This record gives sequence, structure tokens and C-alpha cells, in this order.
Amino acid sequence: MKCVNCQKEISCSDNFCPFCGRPVQTAPEYGHTKVYVQPKKPTEKPNPESSRPDESPEANEPVTQPQLVVSWHDEGSEELIDEEERREIKRENRRFLIIECLLLALVLCLIGAIFFTIKNKMNKYDVYTMDGLSMEDTIKSGDKLSAEKMAGAPKSGDIVVISGRGDSVYIRRVIAVGGQTLWLDYDNDRIVVDGAELSEPYIKGSTYSGITEDYAVPLDLPEGKVFVMGDNRGVSLDSRSSEIGLIDEKDIIGKVVKINDEDIAAPAVKNQEETK
Repeated sequence: MKCVNCQKEISCSDNFCPFCGRPVQTAPEYGHTKVYVQPKKPTEKPNPESSRPDESPEANEPVTQPQLVVSWHDEGSEELIDEEERREIKRENRRFLIIECLLLALVLCLIGAIFFTIKNKMNKYDVYTMDGLSMEDTIKSGDKLSAEKMAGAPKSGDIVVISGRGDSVYIRRVIAVGGQTLWLDYDNDRIVVDGAELSEPYIKGSTYSGITEDYAVPLDLPEGKVFVMGDNRGVSLDSRSSEIGLIDEKDIIGKVVKINDEDIAAPAVKNQEETK
């Protein structure tokens, strides 16, 4: 028979194995299957001189574990990422934030421009109060005038707001513009523009009312210049005076379109039959 412990051949009469010195144990047999009892492995006793587990160099080193980070632009996805990936996500989020800020600023500028345009259209009229008698009977002193900015060059018959000295303005009617010929016929109390007499039903009194000019009005008006007069010719200070003279188009602030919130009719200046 064999010793169960050392597997050496021993005699059946031996109670102890002559080789390993252990008690002889026989393995029971079940048919052709043999069952062996494996010896237990000796457990190692801890060395008291060795350092404790918590004092080992490995235990003192910080352990970097993956962190659970969710990116704002990838909301709903959860994954374990390392430190380098976390920094990359931060940089990417910063770039997206800058882009969002730029887009927001662009949208705000666009909204501001639209609001400014709408406001200008709603408040496109400047309001003035007439002070004086120079435009009677068309405009009386104290009337409220609504003027809009000139869309182009003024035309004959337009009532315009003209910039004066300092913050002052004055209201006059355009009689002729640059490029036209102008003749002030004092003898016959009429105005001739481009060879045709003007019909002026809006004036108060006669064309001149005994007022003569002290300004040499040129026969051919230079480009960019405008000749203006008041409707109340007897008291109006206008282009007939050297104090006013011809008006530069850039000094015209706007065109009067309403008097006391009522629209002004089409310009009343009309050319009659050509004067020879």
C-alpha cells in the first residue's frame, strides 16, 4: 500500500510511515475512483519586524481613481474618464461658452438695431413751434409743426426748417433751387423761375409788399444753393436780405409735413405760362 501523505510504498502492518513519520491513513476506494486527502498548506505568520500595511510605501501614495464627469454639451452620458480627459472637456466647454457669448452679443446687437430702426420710424418727425409772423397766413405764430428729414434735395414750394445761428431755426418756403434761373421782377410784382411766372396763392399781400432787396440775387442759382422766402412777404426776413442770402442745402434740417397735426397740401408753387 502507499502512504497517503508521501505516496511511498509501505507495509500494511505499519501504523506509521517509515518515510514521513505520519500516521498511516488509507484512502477509501469507491469502485475505481480514489479519493485523496490533500495536506493543508502551512500559513505564513506575519513578520513582526516588517512594517505594518498602512506604513508601506504603496499605502502612502495617493491613489488616482477615475472620476465620474458629465459634460454639459453631452448631458445624459456618464462615463469614467481620467484627469487628462477631464481637462480636455473643460477646455472644450470654455470654447463653447465663448462661442455662445459671441452669438448672444451678435443677437443683442441685431435686436438693438431693429429696435432703433423701429423707434426712428415711429418718431421720425421733429416738432417745432412757430414764433413770428413771417409765414402767415399759412403758418401762424404758436402753430405746432412736424418736420421730417429731407429724403433728397428740396423742391420749389417745400416749406423747410433751416438751421440758424446757434440753436435757432427758421421756417421758410423754397422758391428756387440750384441750377434754376431766378428773376425778381419788382416792377411787375412777380417772381419768374426758369422763364415762367410763379403762381403764389398762399402769400399774404403782394409778392413784395413794398420791400426791396439789399442782396444781389444771381440770375442763375449755383448748385447746392436754395432761394427761400416767407409767405408774409412784407415782414419776412429771407433770401432777399444780405443777412440771410442763399441757403446751403446742408443747412436745411427738414421738411414741414404737418401743421397742428394736419397734413400740408402739395406745394402751391406753380409755373404759369412762359414769360418772354
